[in-house]
Amino acid sequence: EDNEFSAGDNLNTPVSFAVDLKIPRFVVESPEGLALRPEKDFFSTSAQLASLGGLEERQFDVVLGNPRRSQLKTVYHLPKGLQVKSLPKTQDMQNSFGRLHIEYRTDGEGRVIVDRTIEVTEPRVPTSSYALFREFAAALKRLDDARILLERA
Repeated sequence: EDNEFSAGDNLNTPVSFAVDLKIPRFVVESPEGLALRPEKDFFSTSAQLASLGGLEERQFDVVLGNPRRSQLKTVYHLPKGLQVKSLPKTQDMQNSFGRLHIEYRTDGEGRVIVDRTIEVTEPRVPTSSYALFREFAAALKRLDDARILLERA
């Protein structure tokens, strides 16, 4: 519906954007009941990193590219008749390659707010540290399994 973007004239400030969408059928049936679909990573950071951690071991270093951070705030406006049954637990993981922080909360006004930060802090993963990187990548992959469960009010 609406969108707004930050001015791109100052290269020292992060780019930000806000988009309002109306999404019919954003609630799905899951084995646990009604659930919100996990938000998509607009920047594909988690998918890229998760795929790099897919092998048991590496013969060569993994090049991650420049250090970077992606922050995503998703606000779900629940339709009348639905309320939150349960939220995934807050996750906060940090190691020498990056940081993952994701927090789920409600505001008491029928909204669910998800704040997610993914940071890559090193440009390269040496083969000797690949197992530690795999832990980070696995945590990112598990984001796809998070479910915000709902119930009828």
